[in-house]
Amino acid sequence: MTEKDKKEDLSPLQGENQFLTRLVLGLAVLTAVSWVYTLYFMGTVVGPAEEALSAESDEGVKEAISALEATHFFSNIVTPDSLIPDEDPVLGGSSEKELLEKASQKALDETAASVQSKTNEEFETVLSALMSNAPEGKEKREFLKTTFPEMASWASLEKGKFGEKQIRNSGGNPTALAQSCGTFGPCIKSYAQRHLPRLAVYFLVSDSRTGMKSQWSEGELALAYRFPTALIKGFGESQSSNPYSEDEKKLVSSLLDAQKVATNNGLIFSIFISIVLLISGVTRFLSDRIKPADYS
Repeated sequence: MTEKDKKEDLSPLQGENQFLTRLVLGLAVLTAVSWVYTLYFMGTVVGPAEEALSAESDEGVKEAISALEATHFFSNIVTPDSLIPDEDPVLGGSSEKELLEKASQKALDETAASVQSKTNEEFETVLSALMSNAPEGKEKREFLKTTFPEMASWASLEKGKFGEKQIRNSGGNPTALAQSCGTFGPCIKSYAQRHLPRLAVYFLVSDSRTGMKSQWSEGELALAYRFPTALIKGFGESQSSNPYSEDEKKLVSSLLDAQKVATNNGLIFSIFISIVLLISGVTRFLSDRIKPADYS
């Protein structure tokens, strides 16, 4: 007798009981996994991180950051290996740390100092001259383009607001402007602010941790709250021993809040699935005992 024949020989009650048995077993496994995961996360991530932050010490913040690198399934936060898409025409293929060496506030200050030493003009003045279309400044612009080609490329991209045609050619490959931008710190930072906000947040965290940035603006904080993946990666990779500022502590607390909400959602799910399991189990238990007299 084939398996199909065996199924067809089952009475309606036997078929229902078989289904209920499988349902109960499946729910039992799901419930066990849900409770183990929820309790594990509460005990190894949320609890330790909350306790570490309550200590209000720099060591406590570090411990919280280390714990919060693990993210709950229900938080929908998955920290990628890279904050830069591989196919990005300007920065694709580069690592955050490589770009940080070129785009950190310290590197930008050094670039500005170099420009000023060669022109006796402020960095912003030189940039404005390169972006100008006034006919009387043509000779100066030609000199600046020759002296600072990367800066001239950046100025062209800024004027065009990093338009798609500026950074990709007709074949979809990076343009010469895009390739130049990927080597010049100020252009990298400007491009990130326009097109790669997660990378921009990563830069902000690094500048803050290294002491190059003393305070976050409201706009910068609002941006950082939107991209916890960048915060996790930025704080996690920071090697600075500088004290944590109040703004930084707020950002780390926001990561904890996100995981607490996700863990609470996981707890609610565990309770819900347990109730469903209980109802299903009771139904299966009573199915053989309470039935119509003519039902078999």
